[in-house]
Amino acid sequence: MSDLIHSLIIIKKILLIVNSACYIWNLSHGQVFKDEIEKSDQPGGPILDPQESKSIFGGLMPIYDVHVKIRDELAGIVSASSAHWPVGSAFLKHVCCTHS
Repeated sequence: MSDLIHSLIIIKKILLIVNSACYIWNLSHGQVFKDEIEKSDQPGGPILDPQESKSIFGGLMPIYDVHVKIRDELAGIVSASSAHWPVGSAFLKHVCCTHS
């Protein structure tokens, strides 16, 4: 199997994972769910206090944003008619440099 075909197969598999409609939908709606849980006008008050809510939902939107960016970049790589497919760069752009 040629490297180009092999790369295409790998990229399509990655896109299936990253572009999972259910996964991205769930991440994008995390804020709506968070807002409902924090409402103080429900019987008994909010389900979670602000600190608990932040602990549970605080990282959802940044995760969603990164996954959407990676998905879009991979889609661009797949649609490009090039023999060079920089798949790794789509991920490396979003690696935090503060890991020790």
